[in-house]
Amino acid sequence: MDRMVTDLLEVARLARGRFELARDPVDLAELSREVVGWWTEHVAEDARHRIELEAPATLPVTGDRARLEQALGHLVGNAVKFSPDGGVVHVRVEGDGEAVMVVRDAGIGIAAADLPRVGTEPFVRAKRAKTYAGVGVGLYLARRIAEGHGGRLEVTSAGEGKGTTVRLILPR
Repeated sequence: MDRMVTDLLEVARLARGRFELARDPVDLAELSREVVGWWTEHVAEDARHRIELEAPATLPVTGDRARLEQALGHLVGNAVKFSPDGGVVHVRVEGDGEAVMVVRDAGIGIAAADLPRVGTEPFVRAKRAKTYAGVGVGLYLARRIAEGHGGRLEVTSAGEGKGTTVRLILPR
C-alpha cells in the first residue's frame, strides 16, 4: 500500500512538472543485486518464481539511485505478477555503450495491439493485465524515469501467453 501511494504521488509530481532527478554516481550492477535480492526473498514464500541475475561486477552511471531502484523494482515486480504460474524471471544488466537493464519473463505477455500504449500514460493497462491487481503506473513511472535520465524504455512481447521483455536503457 505504501508503494502504491508513493507511486501515485510520483504521478502527481509528473503531472505538475515537479519530478526532479538527482545526478549522482550510481552503480547499476550493485543496485540490480539489491533489487533482485529483495524480490528473491519476497517470492521465496510461494516458491513458484525464481529470479536470475546476470550482471557485471560494476556498471557506473550518473543518475538518481532511488528512482532507478523504483523503476527496476517495478519491472521485476511486473514480471513476477504477470507470471502467475511461476517460472524464471531473467534480469540482465549490461553496459556496452549504453547501460541496459533487461527484465524478461514467460508470463501472460502483451497483445500486439496493446504494445504501443503500455507505459505511455498513467493508468493505461493492457487488456489482459486488467484482471490483475494494480493501477497501471509501474511501466509509466519506469518510462518517465528512463526518459528523465536521457534514456528510454522498450517493451516487447511475442504476444499473449508468450512473455514480455522490458529494457530500461540509459546513457553512460
